[in-house]
Amino acid sequence: MTTLVALLRGVNVVPAKRVPMAEFEIRVPVIVKTLPQVAAIVDELPFRVDEDHASRCLVAFARDRAALQGLMRLEARVLPAERFAIGAHAAYLLCPGGIRASEAAKALLGPVGREITTRNWATTRKLHALAERIEDGGA
Repeated sequence: MTTLVALLRGVNVVPAKRVPMAEFEIRVPVIVKTLPQVAAIVDELPFRVDEDHASRCLVAFARDRAALQGLMRLEARVLPAERFAIGAHAAYLLCPGGIRASEAAKALLGPVGREITTRNWATTRKLHALAERIEDGGA
C-alpha cells in the first residue's frame, strides 16, 4: 500500500477559518504527496536550517511544477537576511526575523500562494517521519 500525505490549505490557521472536525463541510484545496515525494522535499532543502529556526522556515507544497514556478514573483519581496529557493518538488523560504515580519512570507501565505499550502520545517520533518513509520507498519 502506498503511504500518502494529504495537506489542506488554510484550515485552522487563523480564527476565521477554524473548523471543528465534526463540522468539516467546507471546500478547501488539498495537496497530496506520496512518501517518496515528501522524502525528496525534505532531502532537497537548499540551505541549512538551525533547529532554533525550524519554525521560521516555510516549505511550500504544490500540486505541480507550474504552481511552484508561479512563486517566482516572491523573489522581489525577499529581504536580504532571508533565503528563498524553488526546488524540483517544493519551494522554501527561511525568515530568520520571523514569518510575521517577512513580506515574502505574508505573500506566500496569502494570495500569491493560493495554489500551494505551507508547513514549517519542523512540521515537514514530523510529517515525513510519521509517513515513514506508517509505511514501515507502525504508527
